[in-house]
Amino acid sequence: MTAVQLLFYVSLSIRKLAEKASQAGDTIFRTEDDILRSLRNMVFHIIVILLIFIIVKINFQGDLGDYFIGIYVSVFTFLTTFRVMNDSTYFDRSASFMDISIGKYRKSSLTEPVKQKILNSIILEFEKNEYYSDNLASLSDLAKKTGVSPHHVSQVINEKAWQEFFRAPGIIQD
Repeated sequence: MTAVQLLFYVSLSIRKLAEKASQAGDTIFRTEDDILRSLRNMVFHIIVILLIFIIVKINFQGDLGDYFIGIYVSVFTFLTTFRVMNDSTYFDRSASFMDISIGKYRKSSLTEPVKQKILNSIILEFEKNEYYSDNLASLSDLAKKTGVSPHHVSQVINEKAWQEFFRAPGIIQD
């Protein structure tokens, strides 16, 4: 039944690919369209898996043949992942979950030198007065002690120290 199902999907896929290729004025085997070429290659690999499956079921009674299928699928998955990672723009930009909070400061008027000055005053408050040991420590209180608005203190801690206010004692270790 698995072979019949795979054969059915492969035949439908080839039919659909042929339709798309003819609409583009190409054939399945001679196309300049990267998407059609990629889909064609994927269908080819499914056909190879189908052939391996049929050969395995005819020639092997035990589990050995299933290992051949598993090896081919694993190699196919590895190569696909490798290609996706090489062609991806994912690594060309920052993908940290921390970037989400920075987006809210996109319209901020703080310049980099001002941010650094605020960070230095926060670090000084933490080092000199051990602000983090105060059980009444709060963002608004730290803002008063540094002479900066709570929003700007929060922004600097988030952007420059990559931390939230309640984890801010770690900034003095940088």
